[in-house]
Amino acid sequence: MNKIAIAADLHLNNNPYGKIMDDLLPLKIHDNFLALDFFVDKCIEEGVCRAFFVGDVFDSPAPSSKVRRLLNKRIQKLVWNNIEVVMLVGNHDSYMEHHALEPLIGWTRKLKIIEETGVEGYGDSNVCFVYIPHTRKIENKETTFKEYVDKLKCNMSKLKDKRVILFGHFGVFGALRNDSNTNKTSEDVSVIDLESLNCEICFLGDYHKRQKISKTKEIWYVGSMERQDFSEMNQDKGFCIYDIDDKQLEWVNYAARKMIVLECNGLPEVLSSVQTSDLKDSVVKIRITGLQEFFDVQQRFNEIASMVREKEAMFFAGLEKPKPEEHKSSIPIESIDSDSIDLYKIVESEIEEISKRDSEY
Repeated sequence: MNKIAIAADLHLNNNPYGKIMDDLLPLKIHDNFLALDFFVDKCIEEGVCRAFFVGDVFDSPAPSSKVRRLLNKRIQKLVWNNIEVVMLVGNHDSYMEHHALEPLIGWTRKLKIIEETGVEGYGDSNVCFVYIPHTRKIENKETTFKEYVDKLKCNMSKLKDKRVILFGHFGVFGALRNDSNTNKTSEDVSVIDLESLNCEICFLGDYHKRQKISKTKEIWYVGSMERQDFSEMNQDKGFCIYDIDDKQLEWVNYAARKMIVLECNGLPEVLSSVQTSDLKDSVVKIRITGLQEFFDVQQRFNEIASMVREKEAMFFAGLEKPKPEEHKSSIPIESIDSDSIDLYKIVESEIEEISKRDSEY
């Protein structure tokens, strides 16, 4: 069977938490490698022939030597089990002319680092893989993903007899960056652009929320393996396996670290919520809804932190103060007739007002 596994956005060296685990790794990095171990073991168990990582293997372009060594061990395990590994460069992996996957180039014949766009045939079959990573030209703003996709459209006629599977790492206009934030950059690649390629299936990285972004085509954001911050606390995590022979897609869920936000209105509610909530093995944050209430709760921070630890939480991420309300104009925008505004008169009146104030001194 020709099964391929696809994971995205590992962000292995992402380290927002200071707690050090028994393996001497910070909690977040520890969790990211647990997720990678799950992926590796499942690939072996399912008899996968190729494992794809569609960008942002690292969280920054200069990971530590220890993080690199730990990744190398996982790659070796896949290769020793006759699984080829393909890694696309992502935006977090990159900085100008450099990217974090460069040291892996040429390490073994069973490892491919995709740093430029391209097409690869798959064995003797009529399947081909199309790659759109975060290239140096993209990093240096010499081109755009939209231009890459437009060029691919022009060349798709050369692949008309092929089953095309696309792997990419880029944002798509209209897709969800997270649960509440949509990509509103109309200059980005659109869903219609990707649909027009008529690929058999597309696997994308960059946005961490698993989502199908087309109603008519199989175009997927795979989503991150592990929760990277609180914006992902309600999202399903894991990876997918695609059976090339049967054209079947299977999602493999991963029990990612729980992240819990306790919304509280004041100290009594904080104490009650901590006492009654199941916080075991979770990363916990307490969000206070009122500014004065936040200062009151802050005075008891050490006591609250101790209570959270007693509930066997893995880490207490602290208190979050309410966000200041955005200033809103008292004049509804729709009631303003832009055609009736004389900008020159407004500027002249402002200059007169300034001159008048200056003359008073």
